[in-house]
Amino acid sequence: MNRGKLFILILSGFFTVLCGRGKEKEGKQFSGRIEEGSGKSNGNASSVQDGNKTGNAKSPGREAKNEIKAEEKKQTNGEFSAEVLPQNNGNLYGVVIWSMANIYSAPDFLSDRIGYFRAGTTILLSERVKPANPKSPKCVMGWYRLVDGPGYICASKGFEVASTIIEDRDLISPPVTEEVLPYKYGRVMVDFTPLYEKIPLPEEEAMVASYVEEKKKELARQKKEKALAMMESFKKGQSKEILTEIKSEENKGLELADGTADRKDSSQTEPRSLEKSKNLVLKDSTIQENALEEQKQGESEEKTGQEKEESPFPFVSKFLMRGFYLSIDSERVERGIKWYRTTRGKFVRYEPVMIINPPSYHGYILKQDEGFPVGIVLRKNVFARKWNSAGNHLVKNREKVLDKFFGFKIYKNVVDAGMLHYQIDPEGKDFVLSWSVAVFNSPAQPPPEIPEDSKWIHVDISEQTLTAYEGRKPVFVTLISSGNEKKDPVFATPRGLFYIQQKGITSTMSNLALDDESYLIEDVPWVMYFNRSYALHGAFWHNVFGNQRSHGCVNMTPADAKWLFYWSEPRLPLGWHGVFTTKKNQGTPVYITD
Repeated sequence: MNRGKLFILILSGFFTVLCGRGKEKEGKQFSGRIEEGSGKSNGNASSVQDGNKTGNAKSPGREAKNEIKAEEKKQTNGEFSAEVLPQNNGNLYGVVIWSMANIYSAPDFLSDRIGYFRAGTTILLSERVKPANPKSPKCVMGWYRLVDGPGYICASKGFEVASTIIEDRDLISPPVTEEVLPYKYGRVMVDFTPLYEKIPLPEEEAMVASYVEEKKKELARQKKEKALAMMESFKKGQSKEILTEIKSEENKGLELADGTADRKDSSQTEPRSLEKSKNLVLKDSTIQENALEEQKQGESEEKTGQEKEESPFPFVSKFLMRGFYLSIDSERVERGIKWYRTTRGKFVRYEPVMIINPPSYHGYILKQDEGFPVGIVLRKNVFARKWNSAGNHLVKNREKVLDKFFGFKIYKNVVDAGMLHYQIDPEGKDFVLSWSVAVFNSPAQPPPEIPEDSKWIHVDISEQTLTAYEGRKPVFVTLISSGNEKKDPVFATPRGLFYIQQKGITSTMSNLALDDESYLIEDVPWVMYFNRSYALHGAFWHNVFGNQRSHGCVNMTPADAKWLFYWSEPRLPLGWHGVFTTKKNQGTPVYITD
C-alpha cells in the first residue's frame, strides 16, 4: 500500500450522537457529479461564491485562513506532512484496526479515558508496560505507552503492534486537517440507497433491487395517504397547520445554498446590539460527570435512535434515505461500475450520491488592537454605499459588492434619508445599510464563574451570533444557527453556562427513529460537545447561518468551527482524533444566552 497512508495523523473515533434529540483523500480527484454550496437537491450543479470574495471589496479570506493555520500550529507544535512516516528510533509501530481505539491515562481500564484514535492511524509506541492496577480487567496482549503525548493503549483493544511498518492493510485514509473539511462528503439523492458491507456480486445486487422497488412503492403509497389526509384536514379549516406541514415537507433535506433568508424584518433601521437587559438564569455550571461518562460509552457506530427497519440482507449495512450524508474515503471500480468507499469501509454506488463542496464563508478575526463595534454582512451581494458627487447623499456603489460574512470595523454611525448606515473604512468612503449587518456593539458580560483571564465562548440565541473571548477581549465573531425552537420547542438549544467536555475532529450524528425528521450525517466536522449530546460543530449541509436551523446543536460554517476547535480547550494532542476533558485538562466555558 502507499507509504503516504501511514503517518502520524489526527484521526477519529466517532460517536453516533444525537444533536440535542437522543439525536481527501489528498491527491485523488473525484469524477462524480459536484454540487457546490451545500448539496442543493435540484439535480444540477449550483454556483456559490466563495466566502468573502466581494468584488472590489478587500477580502479577509487569506488573512483568516492564515489565522486558522497559525492556531493549528500553535496547538500541535507543527504538523507532519502527508509523506512523512513516524521515525522508529527503536520504538514499536501501532496501527489502529478498529473503528475507534481508546487512550487511557494509565495502563489500566479503570483509569480515565482521555482520548481516542481512528481506524488506520499509525502511532509510535514505547516498550510494553506493566498494568497499573491488578484489580483492573486484563489486557491480554499488553499495555503500551504512547511516545508522542500522554496516554496508554491496550493492544488487545483495536491495535496491531509490530517492530516494522505494516504494509499489507488497505487502511482508511486519514482526515485532511489542513482543509476546511476533513473528508469528502456525499449527499444521498435517492431513497432506499443500499450501503453494502463489501462490493456486492451481481446476483446480490439483483436481490436488493427487487426489495428496494417494493419499498419505494410502499413509500409512495404512504405519501399519497398522507397527502389525502392533509387535504381532508385542510377542508376542515386547519389551513395554518397544514400549510406549515407542507412547507416542512418541501424543505425536508433541502439545503438553502443561497443563504438569502433574513433573520429579521428588512425594514429594521436600528443597529443590532449584543447587550441584553434580560435577567438570565444560569443553569448547572459544572461538568456533568454522568453525562460525560455516558458520552464516553458511545463506542458503537449506530447507538442513537432505532432504525425503522433492519436490513434483511447480511451483505447490506443499511438502506439510506434521500438527504442522508456519507463521508467518502475513496473510489473503486469493479466490473466497470464505480463505487464510493466510505470512511467506515462500506460501499455505495456512485450514481445516487452527489459530492458536495460547501462555501468557504468564515467569521471575522479581530486584530490585536481592535475592539467593538464590528459588523458582519448577513446576506449575499450587498452593495456598499458611497457619497454622491455633491457629497450630501449616500448612494449604491455598484463597483463594490460585499458578500455574506464580510467582516469589518465600524468607525461611525451615519443617518442619511432616515436610514442608519455604518462607516466601514477609516477614510469615510465606504458605508453599508444597518439592516444588512449583524452588529457587535459591546462585549458581553460573563458570569462570575469564568476567571478574569480565561478563554470563553458566548452564544447569543436571539442574535444568532457567537463571540470568542480571551479574558474580556473579543477575538472572533461569527454567525451561527442554533436549534429551531420556533418549529418545535424540543429543538431548543439549552441556555446557561457549560464547559466543553469532549472534542473530536469528526463525529457521526443521526436519528433514524424519527418519521419526518430522520437524518444521518457521517463525520460531522470539528465537534465540541458542551452538554451531553449538544455541541458546537461545523455544518456543511446548509448555508443559512444567522437563522435558527438545527435540532439543538450550535451550527457554524466549517471554517469557523475549525478555527474554534483549534483555539478552544482541551487541546487535541498530535495524532489523536478525539480528546476528553479531565480534572487536569478542563474545557473552555460556553455561555449561552437569549
